[in-house]
Parts: sequence; structure tokens; C-alpha cells
Amino acid sequence: MPELWQKIRTQLREEMGESSFAEHFGSFFGMRTEGGALLLQSSDEIRVLIARKNYSHLVSRIAEAHAGAPIDVRITYDPAAHAPRRDASAPAPTPASAAYRSEPASAVLSFDTPTVDAQTAASPHDQLSLFGDAPAAATSNGPGGGVEFSASYRARDAAFVARAPHPHVAPGHALPGHTAPGHALPGHSAPAYIPPAPDKVTVDRAIRAAGLQPHLCFDSFVVGAGSEFAHSAAESVVEEPGARFNPLFIYGGVGLGKTHLLNAVGVAALRIDPTLRVRYLSGESFVNELIESIKLGRMGEFRARNRQNIDLLLVDDIQFIVGKEKTQEEFFHTFNALHSAGRQIVITSDRVPQDMAPLEERIRSRLHMGLLVDVQPPDLETRVAILRRRATQMRYNVPQDVLVYIAENVRTNVRELYGALLNVGSYCKLRRVPISLDIAREQLAAIHRGALGRVTLEDILAATSEYCRVRPDEILGRRRTARIANPRKLAMYLGRTHTRASFPELGRFFGKRDHTTVLSACRSIEEQVEVDIAMRATVAAIESKLGLR
Repeated sequence: MPELWQKIRTQLREEMGESSFAEHFGSFFGMRTEGGALLLQSSDEIRVLIARKNYSHLVSRIAEAHAGAPIDVRITYDPAAHAPRRDASAPAPTPASAAYRSEPASAVLSFDTPTVDAQTAASPHDQLSLFGDAPAAATSNGPGGGVEFSASYRARDAAFVARAPHPHVAPGHALPGHTAPGHALPGHSAPAYIPPAPDKVTVDRAIRAAGLQPHLCFDSFVVGAGSEFAHSAAESVVEEPGARFNPLFIYGGVGLGKTHLLNAVGVAALRIDPTLRVRYLSGESFVNELIESIKLGRMGEFRARNRQNIDLLLVDDIQFIVGKEKTQEEFFHTFNALHSAGRQIVITSDRVPQDMAPLEERIRSRLHMGLLVDVQPPDLETRVAILRRRATQMRYNVPQDVLVYIAENVRTNVRELYGALLNVGSYCKLRRVPISLDIAREQLAAIHRGALGRVTLEDILAATSEYCRVRPDEILGRRRTARIANPRKLAMYLGRTHTRASFPELGRFFGKRDHTTVLSACRSIEEQVEVDIAMRATVAAIESKLGLR
């Protein structure tokens, strides 16, 4: 290992803490390239994504300090990369064997995964795939029967099952249709546990009982550049529930796929084990349930429902609890109870915790305990792919030029993409005419004009003041407190980005200020957007309000 990387590791460990360093950088090794760059490689793709997104600037700063000159740091994924040996002084890593439920040690079963022979591989009892619906290679084994999947899916799911023992089986006993631990399957010398494929009806019933929608799974989610990280993180919490990213906090604008990913986590978990106790609810439902429980004097039932009888908690739009003291109190204790028991929590919001005001600091700090990932608006290619998949589901024969036209003119969110496609498709179906570019232009004229219309400085001022909870007259005033100065800079930056106003014109609009003040404000926000995920999220949220995303 290069001397430079040894020094960087030492300082990273000091700045991040031993446990955080081991979690995020324990699997990396470093080398210098011929061009003088520092190449950091890991065989763990999730950790590579996290390091690129959250720690690249920190590594670059430390590398420059030790090298005495700027260093090009490249963080790459290599499935063949070998992690460095663990330092003797470092604590042993936490085993990734945490299951959904915390059980006494006596109730935990140990399973050995045998080598799968050709006969076993063709068994109708192959477990259901971890990541949503059956892949293309899947074949049905009859009505109500199991489903056979490709070897790679079976191997991945078998590894998960080996890590997550079934909680309802006493030592020495087997689930119905399974070989008891300690007894070998025919043809195998090692003890084995081969779970059958859950009955599809049973799985669907469990999914709907949890408040989830079966079609919102990982397979139906179109992954793009703006959602790749969030998608990978969501899959990861299903693989290692409660062990790696707890809580997982997904944030982003309206209609970008947060709820889809939240559903997908629950659906994938229940397809592995339909007996899991999964609870999905919105922030608004949490508030309403609490109010009803207080009114009826059933707080004990409310707490048991959300704290004791839960293996996986999925909360959508957590921002609804902001400003509600009693609700925040109950959510705080619910979070603590589940997190301390190793139960997985996944949360979505339209903003990062820092922008949730007034939110109790103790809740904000706990939301930062796990992993924060954002979902960005899909790029053009992703929007076209989303439309193509949706058109197939709706059995519309849509030419490629129509898909591209809709994707170019509907940029705000996925729901509006669906609406635009439905508008065009329904019109052509009722008229019994084929879908064409001319009809798409005619039907989406209003959307097309809206996309071409310019946002005004008044619109930007109103959207910024509403999002930042600052009055417009305060932004235009002379006060320079951080509560007002930051929204003022944001508004100036957005005005420069999305209008044709010059710096002098912006200065006159924003309280008759000098153009150099506006220039400085714009540069300040530009620099923050480059390095601060919270600032990027804030800019994206205001742009969404303006219909620019």
C-alpha cells in the first residue's frame, strides 16, 4: 500500500472515528497511477458510490495536505479488488448477519449453504428473487406453485437467507416442507436449510396487508443517473436489514420516485419472507393515528402497533410531522425503540433534515445516523425509458419521436410524464387513430407553452420566500442575518440561472444592491452547490416549485 494512502487512512480514521472509517473505507486499497493520480479501489460497489458522493472532497483535501500539491483522487469499483488486511489495532468489523428481528441467542439457527447440484437447481422450491418480480429467465411452475429463477438470483437470495435466520423456528425444528437444521438433504453431507418459494397469493396478501402496492417494486423502477445511488441503497437495506444503513433517508422533489423506492423495499422484503411484520404509512397517517389514539385513550395500542410489532418501518413524507410537538415526541420514541432493536427504518421526505424547521434537534440528529440519499429529476434518456416502459404497460404503440417529444417538454416529474402520455394515448384510442407526433404536439400544446415560458424574478422571489419561510420584503430588505441573507443569495442565484436578467438588473430588483453584491452571492451559491448535498437539494426543491424540474 502506498505511503501516501497510509497517511490518508490514518488521518481519515482520526477525523471520521474508527467505526465510521471502518464502515466506509475499510474495504478500499490505494495505489498511485503512472500519471500521479491516487486510485482508490473497492470490490463493494455501494461503498464506492457513497465514497464518491460524500467523501471525495475530504480525501482530496487530506491527500493535498500530505502531498503538498493537488492530487487527482479517483474512487473506482473493481469486483476483483482485494481489501487491505485489517489493522491489528482496529476493532473487528460488525458481522453483517443482523436479521429483521432481534431474538435470544438460543432461538438463532445456523445454516450452511450446500453446493447446488443440477437436480436441486431445477427444484420448484427455489426461493423468490430478492429484487422484485421474476427476471426474464423465470418460468412458472404451475398455478399457485413456486417460481424457478436463474442461478445467480438463487445464489444471491440463498446468501441472504443464510444471513437472516427465520425467527419462528425453535432449535432443532424445521419449517413445514424444510429439512430440520442438523439433518442433511439427500446427496449432501452438510446440514442445510432450503426454504420453499412462498405462495404467490400469500405474498400478495402480505404485501397488501402492509399497505404496499405490488407493482411498485425494484423491477418496475427505471434507474437513471439521478436515482442510481438511491436505488442501490434501497436494495442494500433489503440485503442487510438494520445492519448497514439504518435509517435510510431518501429525499427529493415531488414525483421523482421516492414512494416507489419505499414500496420496493417492503415488497422485496415480503417476497423473501411473507411473515415479516412490515408497516408502511405516511407522515400524515402517523399524525392522524396519533390524534385518534389520544382521543380514544388507546395510546398503548398505538405504541405497540408502531414499536413492538414491527420488523421494517417505512415512513413516507416525514415532513408532515414538522411543527407538531406531540407527534415528534412519539416519533422520537418509536425511532429509538426500533433502531435499538436493530429493526430497519426507511424514510422519505421532500427535503433534507436541515431544512425541516421547526424540527426537534434530537430527531434531526437521528435522521443523520444512517445514510441520506437524494433522488434527482431524470435526464432525457431516462425520461424516454420511463415513457417507453409505461407505454408498454398501457399497450400503447407509441413511435420513438413521440416519446422523445414528450420527454423533452415534460421535465418536472415522472407523474406528469405519465399524465402527458395518458393524455395523448387516450385521445388517439377514443378517436381510433394511431399516435403521431402531430397529435402529440396538439394535445400537449399547453405543456409545451409552459415549458417554453420564462420564469420571472417575482416568481423566484415568491418560491424562495415560501420554501425558506422568509417574507419577500425581508429578502428585499437590508438585514444581513443568516436567516435572511442565505435565502437572498439563493434567489439571486436562481434569478441569474433561470432568467435573462443581468447582474445590475438583479441588483436593482433585490433591494437596489450593487451588481458586485449579486455576483458574489451567485458565486457563493455555485460553490456550495458543488460540494454541499443539502444546498443542491434546496436549489432542486425551489426549482421544482417553479416547474423547472
